Amino acid sequence: MQRRYGFLRFISFMLRLFAGFCLLIGLAVGVSLILRGNFQEVLGFRLTIPTAALWATGLIPILCGLFYFVIFYAAGGVLTLLIATEENTRATALGLSSLRAPAPSPAAAKPPSAD
Repeated sequence: MQRRYGFLRFISFMLRLFAGFCLLIGLAVGVSLILRGNFQEVLGFRLTIPTAALWATGLIPILCGLFYFVIFYAAGGVLTLLIATEENTRATALGLSSLRAPAPSPAAAKPPSAD
């Protein structure tokens, strides 16, 4: 049986790949914010930041990356599931159509006479 919906398979793969990138970028940004600690120097002045605020600021990109990972990975999985469902439905329909008995002829459907 031929494989159909090549573009949808590609989109599903790209969604899952993008999900991985979102997770990696979220982790990288979050860890760099936690380890760097003095990211307020960019504003031109230096602030003393409590450790809890550093962790909270670092966890936000990590949680966002994880959230988008789940969303995009699930979307790719749903596309794969829909494609597999369509393929199995089509295969079942083809299999059942080959098992279908031929329709009886009208002459054979006439009941026998009671003579």
